[in-house]
Amino acid sequence: MSKCKGSALRSFIYELNPAIKLILFLVVMQMTAISSSLASFVFFSVVFLLLAYNANLTLGAITNRLKPFALIILFTFLINLIFGSGLYLSLSLAYKFLLIILFSLLLTITTDPQILASVILSPFKGRHASNLRVVLMVAIEFIPVLIDEVKSIAKSLSEMPEYLTKKYKILFKPDLYLVPLINGIISKSEDVAKKVEAGEYTPHAISKPQTWEILLAFTSIVLAVKYAL
Repeated sequence: MSKCKGSALRSFIYELNPAIKLILFLVVMQMTAISSSLASFVFFSVVFLLLAYNANLTLGAITNRLKPFALIILFTFLINLIFGSGLYLSLSLAYKFLLIILFSLLLTITTDPQILASVILSPFKGRHASNLRVVLMVAIEFIPVLIDEVKSIAKSLSEMPEYLTKKYKILFKPDLYLVPLINGIISKSEDVAKKVEAGEYTPHAISKPQTWEILLAFTSIVLAVKYAL
């Protein structure tokens, strides 16, 4: 009995209504964005860890998805440090950016991206809204594919003997990475075009949130407004 209860608890983040989940994550990310104290960073870090545990995510799964953003986070820190923001402010801005990325990744991991696209565009109606929904769904599907393609090309290039000790030389050989990247995108585009023709990007039905979920979203919005004041 207790085992079943624990299993149900861990699946809470997956079972949450996608529209409510989107609101909650946007609220948390907005609150994170305006945070500046060490205590607030600790608090939102704990919130992320609890949600990640609830979603049964391992450290490896999180770091693998975070790797493509590592250079962006480092650049955020360095650019602020160079232009005189100071060490503490530069670190806080970089960590704040890291938390926002982590919450965004958690949202996309625990929710079907196509359902997210349907939720985001649900207020819009008509043929143009339907076309926009298809475009957004395709774009969402392309993002992880593009990241995986870049990682695969980077790995193969880094293993080439002539670039083992001088990896910077790869930057001066754009044909080595741009051509395979473009070919990969074209190949994926053909697959996506077939899916569009087959109607696989039709809007997903969105279930109505329960009363407690609506109250949870409303409470989080009120807290976010009060936190910002």
